[in-house]
Amino acid sequence: MVVLGTMIAVFSSTPLNARSNGGDASAAAPAASGGDFPEDGSAGVTDPDSDTAQISEASGTETAPEDNAQAVMPEAAPEDDTDGPDLIADLEPPVITGAEDKTVFVGSSIAYRAGVSAYDDVDGEVSFTVDSSAVNIYVSGEYEVIYSAVDSAGNTASVTVTISVIELNTEIVYEIADNILAGITKPEMSLYDKARSIHNWIRSNITYSYSSEKTNTIDGAYAGFRTRQGDCFTFYAVAEVLLTRAEIPNMRITRIGGYTAHYWNLIDVGTGWYHFDATPTRERVNNFMFTSVQAEEFTRLIPQVPNYYVYDKSLYPRVVGDDPEPPEKIPTLVPDISEGLLHGNGLSRER
Repeated sequence: MVVLGTMIAVFSSTPLNARSNGGDASAAAPAASGGDFPEDGSAGVTDPDSDTAQISEASGTETAPEDNAQAVMPEAAPEDDTDGPDLIADLEPPVITGAEDKTVFVGSSIAYRAGVSAYDDVDGEVSFTVDSSAVNIYVSGEYEVIYSAVDSAGNTASVTVTISVIELNTEIVYEIADNILAGITKPEMSLYDKARSIHNWIRSNITYSYSSEKTNTIDGAYAGFRTRQGDCFTFYAVAEVLLTRAEIPNMRITRIGGYTAHYWNLIDVGTGWYHFDATPTRERVNNFMFTSVQAEEFTRLIPQVPNYYVYDKSLYPRVVGDDPEPPEKIPTLVPDISEGLLHGNGLSRER
């Protein structure tokens, strides 16, 4: 026996018509299609008194023999034609951050994208565009720059900033130098100690690159202060401005001969003129306050750059070093050949 649950069981082993007609089976012949239905087209209903149907008193479920049973399945529930929960429309535009007004000097470069980003609450970080077509970096004035961003829903955002292009002047560069000197020198320091502090600061804060702004000393020094990199002209220019603001007499000196130009300084801290070069070299020579004789020795130590410290002595004041002994205030050098590092104040004259 098979329990059909809530299904309606229809049995065809003994048609209802045949029982009501005294058991005449011919009166209830199946339809031509072979179905077990009466000729009048009415559906067969199980006789509750028939021995082919049994009702479970415990469950109230009708059971029937397994043979010739046909189950009438209930109609399926209609499909849910809804599209699920309603989606929330994205109406919020991206947010652009970091776009700010800037002040730059004539001829300088501008990093428009530095520190700027655009973020959307749905898409996350999104790209942005910069329209700087109105800016003329070579003419002083105020110019608008427009930052724009769009998210995947088409929401747009824009931020407009002002770029002020101004002429670089000496006072601006001197103010930068004064702020640096305030942190590395004290009024009671000697000129020698101030010069040493300036040399150390330049070597620690400016890195060497193979190009620089060589228009003039002020522009070169400003480029060095701003970018913290440059070639020998940058090192010279930064040194000149810092030395000048520290009230240390100085002048520029230039190499003659060689493949390229080389720039460095002469300074006088009260004991005569000395060479002063903050540009680093691969040989790591100590080029703070060295004599002309030591300059010749350094030139021999840097063979890959011919005439490194060769200059026209007739164009400059007499440099300490041509005398029998340098002043006692300036320490002599103890060379350390094993490390390639020349300690002290240049090379010893005895070497």
